[in-house]
Amino acid sequence: MLGVLLAIFFVALLFVLVSIIKFKLHPFLALLLGGLLMGILAGMPLDKTAAAMAAGFGGTMQGIGIILAITGAGGAFGKIINETGIGKQLVEGMTGLTDGSGALILIAAFIISQVLRAAQGSTTVALVTTAAIFAPVVANMQGVSPLLASLAICAGGIGLSLPNDSGFWVINRFGRFDVPSTMRVWTVGGTLSGVTALIVVLILSMFTNSLPGLL
Repeated sequence: MLGVLLAIFFVALLFVLVSIIKFKLHPFLALLLGGLLMGILAGMPLDKTAAAMAAGFGGTMQGIGIILAITGAGGAFGKIINETGIGKQLVEGMTGLTDGSGALILIAAFIISQVLRAAQGSTTVALVTTAAIFAPVVANMQGVSPLLASLAICAGGIGLSLPNDSGFWVINRFGRFDVPSTMRVWTVGGTLSGVTALIVVLILSMFTNSLPGLL
């Protein structure tokens, strides 16, 4: 079940990205169609899929304007993720990575934070959710710095800013970029920054027992 739901999620996400980058489909339409596709592939009835998308869109929309309109479509996309159970399965499936120790815990925190960021667009939600997952894990492990775990989670929240992220459209509009250029400059640049931050965290983790303030 987990494998099927994850496959559906990645197919829908790939559909959105290809539609925007390759076929120049408007991101608003691409996100709505991606959410619809995900619901259909997951076996949701059309009326329930439409209701979930409407709820996600309506809950996110607070006004008018292209940034809020596209954010609303991202909310609909995220709502489908939750309604199909993909979000829950994604987190529960990846928490198996927390069975490791040391550097593996930091890498797992980074990955889960980044996947959640990509899935629903909000850095805040991704950070809070990932922190809630790892807080009890890190607290019960010897030799794992809570500070470094927090930094790894933050590093994961930096990258993979996709069109379901309001910040993506702030850069797009104020920078006067087209969508592909925004992805090259903002999405790729942010992801590289996050990976660089993770590398620094992993290097610091090698000195956890010797550097003051890490434990």
